[in-house]
Amino acid sequence: MRWVLGPRVPNVRSEARAKKPPRSPWILARGFRGVEELRRQLVGGAPLPSSTTSGRLDGWLCVVDLGAFTFTVGALQGAAHCKGVCPPALVSVTLVLDAPGGGTINGAPLVAGSVLLYPPAGLYEGWTPAGYRWVSAFLPRAEIEPLVRTAGGRLPTLPGTRALRATLPWSDREPLETLLGRLEPARARATPEPLDGALARSLTLCWRGLVARAWRHGVPVRARRPQTRGDRALRAADRYLRKHLAEPVYLGELCRSVRVSERTLEHMFRRRIGIAPIAYLNWLRLNEARRLLQGRTRDAVRTVTEVASAVGFSHLGRFAAAYRNTFGEAPRETLRGME
Repeated sequence: MRWVLGPRVPNVRSEARAKKPPRSPWILARGFRGVEELRRQLVGGAPLPSSTTSGRLDGWLCVVDLGAFTFTVGALQGAAHCKGVCPPALVSVTLVLDAPGGGTINGAPLVAGSVLLYPPAGLYEGWTPAGYRWVSAFLPRAEIEPLVRTAGGRLPTLPGTRALRATLPWSDREPLETLLGRLEPARARATPEPLDGALARSLTLCWRGLVARAWRHGVPVRARRPQTRGDRALRAADRYLRKHLAEPVYLGELCRSVRVSERTLEHMFRRRIGIAPIAYLNWLRLNEARRLLQGRTRDAVRTVTEVASAVGFSHLGRFAAAYRNTFGEAPRETLRGME
């Protein structure tokens, strides 16, 4: 029997109806109670928290959409185990604001003031301590390459379990951290609020400067654990799922593509990402739907129905319910906000 990895409605309680989101730039900040709430608030590309060392994981997360790219600011009240795969076209940049008691991601120690950069399609895995505070941006490779060239460097080719780490002086970090203070990221904003245009432009320039200096001064950090066959299979599965978002994905075909058994695939996803393959596929589909609805590309997809079809949802009602449960607003509200 072949099991199809089709879209389904997550078994979570629907959040309250959100107001129509404003045009970019905007800011949204919410507290979360538990891993599942945090997962629903994370933007595509962020490492998925899969478990905690003890008790429930609480904290807050602020999402800022600058138009060209999105970044998040967050804080955790408990320790968490984070796993994930960076999208193929995005480079992840994380500035560690505070990491009391340490912690590691891909073998790179979490030290306040350090900048970690992960390559496209890179794997995340590690521990973050209680009290961890961070700010992360997910920038298109095309956005970073000219910055790196200007800084006199080039994008290094890093294996999926490596990262680039830079320890920058306070003078390099101060402009961005000062602007973050003006954002008041910990202040709750249940629905997206417009962000001052001048502040958004200053944030964009600060991010670009920080990335250029980090690439120039960064040192490759080898993961403590070498890349395993499971890591390579997970990245292959991620590429396969992203390539077939609009189609029914059959578990048997996915396993044959990555050359592992169904049992191994299930174990691999749960161990390294913390969720089953079907849940990960739905997460990819919904984040791609949001990208299309926000209209950051020149794709011909225009309507909610076309977007749902483009990411593999044949039932519009189920797509709308899953989208609302994930992002707190209906697909048409996202689309209206970008018009």
